[in-house]
Amino acid sequence: MSLTAQARLGYAHEMADATTQTEAAFTGATPAFRVVSAKTGRDAALVGSGLSLPLSSCLAVYPNYGAELRSNYTRQTASIGARFRF
Repeated sequence: MSLTAQARLGYAHEMADATTQTEAAFTGATPAFRVVSAKTGRDAALVGSGLSLPLSSCLAVYPNYGAELRSNYTRQTASIGARFRF
């Protein structure tokens, strides 16, 4: 068994409007209401890291972390999983 580390680095640029609008309504209630987000930056740094540990020739487990960093906005994700090859 050998633990494998990985790092990810990327860049994203938003071409569309950087303001998001969401329209929602409560069940049975009218009218719907709209929520407008703060304007986020058009440019983002995408970063991530992860590990992979093979337990056998066909099974490996892994944790991963990722982040999208913009002005006025940060998204973070974390996951764990198992990969089975057949």
